[in-house]
Parts: sequence; C-alpha cells; structure tokens
Amino acid sequence: MQNTQKEMKKVSINKFDSFVTEQYYAPTLANFFQRFYMLVRKPFPTTSDNVLGKMIGSTRDSLYDQLSLNGANYNSLPIQPGIPVLNFTEDNDLVQRMLDENIIDRKSLYNHPSQSKLVSDKVVFHKTFKESPYVPKTVFTVDETSQISFPVIAKPAQGRSAEGIRKFDTIEELSDSEEKFDVFCEAIDIAKEYRCFCFKEGIIELNRRVKIEGSADFLKDAATKTDFYYKKVDYNQYAHHQKLVDILNHCRQKVQLDFFSVDFAETPDGELFVIEMNSRTGMGVDKMVELYTLIYKDFYKNEPGDATQEKLSRMVASWNKAYDKVKGSQINECTTLAGNVDGSMFLFKNRDRSYTPETTVIHENHKGTEIVY
Repeated sequence: MQNTQKEMKKVSINKFDSFVTEQYYAPTLANFFQRFYMLVRKPFPTTSDNVLGKMIGSTRDSLYDQLSLNGANYNSLPIQPGIPVLNFTEDNDLVQRMLDENIIDRKSLYNHPSQSKLVSDKVVFHKTFKESPYVPKTVFTVDETSQISFPVIAKPAQGRSAEGIRKFDTIEELSDSEEKFDVFCEAIDIAKEYRCFCFKEGIIELNRRVKIEGSADFLKDAATKTDFYYKKVDYNQYAHHQKLVDILNHCRQKVQLDFFSVDFAETPDGELFVIEMNSRTGMGVDKMVELYTLIYKDFYKNEPGDATQEKLSRMVASWNKAYDKVKGSQINECTTLAGNVDGSMFLFKNRDRSYTPETTVIHENHKGTEIVY
C-alpha cells in the first residue's frame, strides 16, 4: 500500500520565558553565545603579538558586543531592549544621558554611571572614602601633607599599572620634585598586595599581585610601570578572610556597583588597607567567563545551557594553561654553551629573559664536528 501520509515537521513551542532569553545573534564571531552589550571607549583588539592579549580580545569579542560610545553616536547605537548592558566606559555622563533618554533601560544596566563616577579616578575615590578606617590618610595638595605623616605615596588622578606613582620620604624631597601629583597618601608597610574581583555581594576571584624579580621599582621613578603578574588565591582559605569580607561590605556601602574590583594591601601584622576600587578593571579570560555567567544568571534567572557551559569551561582551561606558561613560572636566566674547537674556546649565549623558554638543545656530530643548537 502506498504511504500517502504527509511528512510531519518537528516544531518546538517555547514558553515566553524561554522565548525572551532566546539566543541573541550578532554579526560577529561566536553566534554560539547569548551575548551582552559592553559599553567601551574602544573595543579590545582581537589581534596582538602577545598570546594573552589575543586571547582576551577574542574572548571579549565572543561574549560581549563591544559598543564604542562617544558623543556623536550615543543615541544611534544598535541597542535592543531586553538585553543586559555592562557600563565599562569612563564616559559616565553619556551613559547617564542614555538612561535619561530611555536608550537604555535601568533594569538592564550593570554599573550605574552615578556610582562608577565615584571611583572614576584616584581623587574622586579618596574623597568618596574620606575618613574611611580602611583607607590610608590622604590629602590632595603638597601644602596639606603637613596634616599626614611621611613617607607619603604621591599619585596622579589617572593611570594604571602603578604608572606615575612615587614615594617621598620627606617634605623637602616632595617640594623639590617637579612632577605633578593629585593625591598624597600616608605610606603603609606593605607585605602583600591583592586584587579582589566582585559581582554584587559575591566574590569572583581573589588574586595576589606578584612583582616579577628584577623589574624596575616604580616608587623610585614616576615614569615606570610596575612589572607583575596575578596569582589566584582561594579566598575561602585566605588567612584574613573575615577582614576581607568586612572591607568589601564597607566598599559596597560607599559605592553601589554591580561589578567592581578592590585593590588592597596587607601589612606584616595582618592589617588590610584599601588602595583602590575600580569599575573598569582589566580581566583575563577566566574572570570574563565568570562575569558573563553571573550576569546571565542574574538577568535571565536561569543557568546557561550545557553546551554553552562546556564551551566556557574550555575557554577557561585554555586560558589557565597559557597564563601559567607565560606568567606562572617566571625565571631570570640565560642559556649558555661553551666548548673547545681546534684549540679555541667558544661561548654561545642567548639574550636574558624573564619568561619560561620553549627551547630544546640539540647536540649532533656531523662528519666529526660537534654541533650544538
């Protein structure tokens, strides 16, 4: 008997909750992910000679739509309603204007511009945290340094990687300096430095800042950037865990941000002091993935799908492997070879370096001549 039954097409009917969280496809890399908007001054580059920089750029491009914000385009950016928006730009006045003109829904925005402003530079930060027991005593002019104790740490309002920061032991030394500073803090005895990444009431990750051996001392030259890398620390096992929790709660009371980082220092006797709070801190792939997951769960009230989570896990695994290779086991040495050829001594030496080399020494005998390369 001939089968006259028509072929049935399989269809799926989604509940409204599933429909509104349907994948948002953008005309760039990785249609795989439900993507979020990230307001930036300029997108992080996806091409770099540095392997870690390249991975950061590619991952950010995969997980977020980076929208370059400026005064000419703020009201024409392709922002669709019902999609999270992360404020990751320093131009908080423009973001506020987008809220006022209903270009962005307040419920979709992470990091309100009024709060981001409070940590926008070191002067504003220290004025926000004036009289805080967790922040070193701070003044804002050379004349006012008579109110605090020397040595002092002098800082410009802007800058990163400790660029522009200088230590002065006496008022005479500070007065003789021709460099310009905007903030002067009482120096504390720092045993260890940390950066803690947070999302709302939770901790994303705690990192210890490790100075690379042999790198320049930025406190002696304001033009020098410090050379360091970050090492993960289990914050639940951190020796001063409760003090850290108290500090983070204090910071959240002062500034109500959704995503932020806190740089703090630990003294030899275990006291903790806040150095800086930031709403636009740099992120490696591991923290970008964690932030993506947290915003997804917070905004859509459910977990990313299994396939998405698997891909995110692979991103983190690749990053951790690359980071450990580049940053995790720093050395300062060179490779040398020495030998006697026809009565003459030869010394072969490569350049000094502060990274783990990917080299193999080959020793061959070619027609009676020993060759090493």
